[in-house]
This record gives sequence, C-alpha cells and structure tokens, in this order.
Amino acid sequence: MSRKNRKNQADTQTPKATNPSFFQIHERRVILILCILAGFRVLIFSAAFPFFNNVDEEAHLDLICKYSVGHVPTRVENFSHETASLICWNFTPEYLHSELSRSQLPLWTESEYESGQYLRQEMPNTEHMTNHESTQPPVYYMVAGAWLRLGQLLHISNGHLLYWLRLIDVPIYAALVWLSWLFARRFYGQNDFIRFGAPMLLVVFPQDVFYSLNNDVLTPLLFGAGIYGLLSIHADETRTPGFHVLTGLAVAAAFLTKFTNLPLLLILAAALIIRVRKVVRAGQARREMPKLALLSASALVPVALWLIRNKIALGDVTGTKTKIEYLGWTHNSLNAILHHPIFTPGGAAYFWSGLMKTFWRGEFVWFGKIVASPGADWMYVISTTLFIAASVFAMRKAKGDERFASVMGLAVFGTSVLFMGALSTLYDYGECFYPSRAHPYLTSGRLISGTMIPFAVLYLVGLDYLMEKVGLRGKRWWALGIIMAAILISESVISVPAFQSLYNLYHMPL
Repeated sequence: MSRKNRKNQADTQTPKATNPSFFQIHERRVILILCILAGFRVLIFSAAFPFFNNVDEEAHLDLICKYSVGHVPTRVENFSHETASLICWNFTPEYLHSELSRSQLPLWTESEYESGQYLRQEMPNTEHMTNHESTQPPVYYMVAGAWLRLGQLLHISNGHLLYWLRLIDVPIYAALVWLSWLFARRFYGQNDFIRFGAPMLLVVFPQDVFYSLNNDVLTPLLFGAGIYGLLSIHADETRTPGFHVLTGLAVAAAFLTKFTNLPLLLILAAALIIRVRKVVRAGQARREMPKLALLSASALVPVALWLIRNKIALGDVTGTKTKIEYLGWTHNSLNAILHHPIFTPGGAAYFWSGLMKTFWRGEFVWFGKIVASPGADWMYVISTTLFIAASVFAMRKAKGDERFASVMGLAVFGTSVLFMGALSTLYDYGECFYPSRAHPYLTSGRLISGTMIPFAVLYLVGLDYLMEKVGLRGKRWWALGIIMAAILISESVISVPAFQSLYNLYHMPL
C-alpha cells in the first residue's frame, strides 16, 4: 500500500476513533447512577447487620456519644450511661456466640417488666466495661457525633438511632465512588476502562466495615482526597492557594481519623520534595513556594496540635500507650523483631493473604465463624497479586501524569502494606486472641482501607495490561463484569444469616 493510500485510510478512520463512547456521552449520569447504587448497597447491608458487631462497634459508639456532648477522653474510660443503655437494649449474641438459644430474643419483644429486670441487672455491668478505643484520634467521632445530635433533634431514639448513625456511611461511600471517578478521569482519562471501571469496582467492593460504626469508614474518602490533591498539585501549576490548603487539611484529617494512615504523611513529604525540586529548577520558587508552605502548614499544624495534646493529656504523643497496656501487649526486643516469622516465606505468604482477604471483605464473624467464602477469598488474593504485579509492568509504557499517578499509587499501597507488616513485628501479643503469639500478624485490611482508590485503579491497570498481553483486551469489560458478579453473589450468599436476624432493622418495630 502506498503512503498516499495509507494516509487516506487513516483519514477515513479518524472519525471512528474520536467518536465518543456511550459512557463518555452520558458520563456524569453514569457516575451519578453508580454513586446511587453504591449508597443503596451500603444502606441495604447496613440495615441487615444487627448491633453490635465484633469489630469493636460498641466502643466506637461510646466515643461517638461522648463527642456528641463535647467530651473528649483524656484516658481510657468506661462506657457512658447512654452507651450502656443502647448496648443493653440492642445487643445481639449472634456475632460471637456459638448458637442462639430460644430464650435469647431481642429485648424489645419482651414485656416491660422483663425488659426492666434485664436492664437493672445488665446496665451496671456494661457501664463498668472499659473502652479500649478511648484515645483514638478525633475526626470521625466529631463528624458522627454531630450526626448523632441531628438524629436526636429529629427525635430518633434507641435502636433506630443506632441505624441512623450507620446511615452516615451511605453518603460517605457514595462520595468515595464519585472521588474515584475524579481521580481516574484526571490521571487516566484516555482509558475508559480505568476511568469508569474504578468507580464500578468500588460500587461492589465488599468491605463490611462500611456496614458498621467505625472510624475506618471515613478513612478511604479523606485519604483519597489527600492523594488526589497531592497528585493534582504536582500535575497542575495553576492550582490555587485554597486548593493547597484543602489538600493539606485532607491529609491532616486522614491521619487524625486513623493513625495507620501515616503512609499518607510520608507521601506528602515525598510529593513536597519532588515539587520543590521542580519549581526551583523551573525558576518558579517565588511564585510556588508560598503555596507549598500553605500545603505543609495546613497538613502538619493540626497533626502537631493533636500530638502535643496527647503528650500533655495522655503522656505519649500517639495516645496508644494506654491501649497497648490494656491489651497486654509488650514491645519486642530487636532480636525478636529480626526473627519474626513474617520474614520467612511462609510467614510472608500468610500475612499477605490474610491482609488481602480482609482488605476486600472485612472481618465480621457470625456465630463465631468468619463471614467469608473460601472461593471468593482466594479470588481476592490471587487476582490482587497478579494485577498489582502486572500494574508495575504497565507503568513502563505509561507517560506523564498517568505514570506519576501509578508510581505514587503503588508507593502508597505498598507503604501501607509494609507499615502493617512492620507493626506486626513490634509487639509480643501476650494472651491476646488477635493478634496472638501463635499468629503474630496484623492482618486487618480495614486499617489500610485508605488506599482503596489508588488500589482500585492499579488493580484495573494490571487487569487491562494482562488482557492486552494475552490478546483479549477487547474482553476486558467482560472480565471486570465477571469479577463484579462474583463479588456480588458471594457477598449476598454469605450475608443471608444477617438478613434473617431478628435483631436487625428489618425486624425492628417502628
């Protein structure tokens, strides 16, 4: 074929290549629908699981109640009277007990005399229970405490008030899906599979912490906002001082929601170093350095103030010392750290697989057994290992902002995993049930759930790369659809017992 013919053929193909897809034509409507679907799924499952789950839900409720009246604990405290009342009225034994006897029915089904007798007996015991989460950082509890006050102003009470509290998870999760679209559109906008696939994957992401009262609920949104802001500042020199301040506040809020978001502060430091070098070389220091100073101050000042407060009120900057002492953990010696089983092939594999299973589906148990499907668990572990590894190879052909976003996304996910591994080695867990001396691994994936947006993107980047390598790139949407269907089916099947519970919102009288 001559050069002229090839040019003519290319010209005739140009309109087809630039024709927008259905997703692109109706992009905002599609994303809005995905956000609604995500929120609806969280709503349905949040109403199905009764109170109080095994992931310290009653402890988080106690802090929400205390923050709602302006009380910020300065030590490990017992449950408040309000918390004890809510626990006694709504507690189900279905999570941790091996079976449910016929006599164990919701308290609201009992007569006024019988329920009164029970409350008089149990309330003092519950009020004397210790809340080991008392010294957690404040952001989630401030938000949830305000939401609790709103519910009380609307005259919502007792069990309905608890489900009202969980209702806040719905807009949070919908906003997370929306943010994932912004992230993918900004840095992977030329690839519809990433641009729309990332929010689609999050719509069905089965992490059960979002059906709960837990400070991990807010982490992915704030963490995602922080990483999005940092990458945007690196990519766009026209970002305003206000945007720098908001990005810094998002980073600070993520850390002050959960200290396991420490890797985001490390990414902030790396992003600042890279940005400073870039503006100095470009001769833009006078214009850009004040904005970077605002970014640093807005991120670090709130963190520093809280850490100073902890040192004054609790005796240590993180405030975790009292919790660790309460749990009976002690610090490992350097020799014990170096000989930790995580440094063996078997230990590393156990840690990685356990962390990835709970990162995907969470940690709920039902009648003492993990709410999980073995087949789905191994799908999560194997697909994550393959696709994240493949995303590393995909970076080699990526350019510009997309490449930088992939590198930083992998860095933040990898650093978070390594941080959990490092924490696993630091302590002798004594008589603790989890982690334990027999299995000294912190494998609670919710603790790194802040990485959900960059993880979802990298997961799809790897899937896209592998499908192209095997000559099936045209079937990548089918592959994603199969994964999403498998997730939905698995989550629905394993959650059937919760939907049948007499203690959940569906069986609660109006």
